[in-house]
Amino acid sequence: MAAEDGTSNLVLQGLARVKFGSILQFEPFRIVEIREIPSDCPNLVEAEALGTKVVEICGRREMPPEVVQKLRDLTNPEVLADFVAGAFVRNPMQQQRLLEEASVSERMRLLIRYLQAGSAG
Repeated sequence: MAAEDGTSNLVLQGLARVKFGSILQFEPFRIVEIREIPSDCPNLVEAEALGTKVVEICGRREMPPEVVQKLRDLTNPEVLADFVAGAFVRNPMQQQRLLEEASVSERMRLLIRYLQAGSAG
């Protein structure tokens, strides 16, 4: 659905976290070497509990029904953290910090801090 100004929000969900390496080709389009960055989630129970808190905080915001449903449907803490970060965090420095964090639980803690401080979307 387009906004009044004609813009739309697009949610893109990737398959893996990656880091860009060297540029292999510039023309006719760029090809870049990438390396997968695995996430760290040694304590799934903790990550899920933090995820519940993130969803609770997001639930206090006014959101389109499809976003509310998406939040309810996400059961994987890593996917939830990345979705909420993309949908609610607007500060580029905070977004970068979240992207760089390998620990799912720490990503959730950062999200909670950003959301509660009101510095997110």
